[in-house]
Amino acid sequence: MCSLYFIAFMVFVGIAILIFLSMQPYPYNIIFCAIYLITILALVLWRKT
Repeated sequence: MCSLYFIAFMVFVGIAILIFLSMQPYPYNIIFCAIYLITILALVLWRKT
């Protein structure tokens, strides 16, 4: 059950970050989106182990 709340929290934070990044100048939003996606993948893989 806590993992469901964790996923919902990460999705909410992700939407907020994406809205924030869409207001940034061009090169930075690509970099931050890549870092964010890598962080999400790392967290998902870390939670599964």
